[in-house]
Amino acid sequence: MTRSFNNKIDAGHLEQSRLTQLTQDIRENWDTTYSVHIFPPAKNFDGLKIDELKNRHIYRVRFVNVPLIAELVRYFELKHTNFEVRSVWMMEKSKENDGFQGWHRDFYLGTEVIATIVVNVGVVQK
Repeated sequence: MTRSFNNKIDAGHLEQSRLTQLTQDIRENWDTTYSVHIFPPAKNFDGLKIDELKNRHIYRVRFVNVPLIAELVRYFELKHTNFEVRSVWMMEKSKENDGFQGWHRDFYLGTEVIATIVVNVGVVQK
């Protein structure tokens, strides 16, 4: 379900070299650089509890702490000059429908969110 004024999906692929370093950084530093203590997600969304161990929410003012995320944001803002990325939500998924599909419905947030960019940075076996 989408809003009628924002129902365009623009699918594409980033160059692998742009994501390799970011993927490694996230994988190796999920509990340190990207710690839930530094970038906590909301406790709930639409009445559903959010798993803190699998989610991080990074506001724009904190991009300076995660330069690889800042670089990715710059890429999208240069590509789409009509909007500004205000935050990045990261999630660790371990199975299909784990996280994103289950609760992420930005159209419930009104007109504050006009677009969602989904970037899959890879698969990691634990």
